[in-house]
Amino acid sequence: MSQPENRKAKAPRLRQVGWVGLMYLGVFLALWISFQTFGVLYGMLFPPLPPLPAFVTEISHVSHYYGHDEWLYTTTEPLQDVKYFYGSESDQCEISSPCHDSSCLILCVSDVAFSVFSSRWWVSLEASEAGGNVSLSVTRYIYWSGQLPPSQLKPPAIGSASR
Repeated sequence: MSQPENRKAKAPRLRQVGWVGLMYLGVFLALWISFQTFGVLYGMLFPPLPPLPAFVTEISHVSHYYGHDEWLYTTTEPLQDVKYFYGSESDQCEISSPCHDSSCLILCVSDVAFSVFSSRWWVSLEASEAGGNVSLSVTRYIYWSGQLPPSQLKPPAIGSASR
């Protein structure tokens, strides 16, 4: 075989290797984009729930719109245990009234980032002498823009949160 014929034989082989490389690159990019999209879709479909202590019973759940939920729970756990749980889980807690063994109002708030979104949850703990149960009022807002407004201890009024 002469040298010009040898070069002609190698040229199709190099083109074939180039196409295979482009195919691998295309598959890699498609997988990378798919994984990024999956995380966003998963965050939209299954946003994180606020933390709950063990042994709570759900009394009610109201969803004002997708991403703004309010729950009411009750538990027979001692107030101090529930207070300690939310003190360790939240960013900020405030005791709104003097706490006694069976009477207290505690407000806690925390921010959570997930995927490209953010959420903020609030919990209000109330204990009463009647029945010895602790009531938990939990509110969650999902900020779909990912930007959190300045922190506040009480949830904003319905409709004032960014959607």
